[in-house]
Amino acid sequence: MAQSAAQMTKGFSRVEESFNDLAFDVPDARKQFLAYVEKAKTTGCLDSSFHYGNSINDKENGVCQ
Repeated sequence: MAQSAAQMTKGFSRVEESFNDLAFDVPDARKQFLAYVEKAKTTGCLDSSFHYGNSINDKENGVCQ
């Protein structure tokens, strides 16, 4: 089943929001996340407007209109 760009953005934003918890188990979670963001952008799975650090402001990530 294909995922929409909005679903991908929402999923990546949720992962980003959980970094504080992830850091206990995966110290380099941010580094890995950035690699996945770039890969998802280059493969077209994630909109190129998604920027790490903007999930708090969902409007910049295309969630709100």
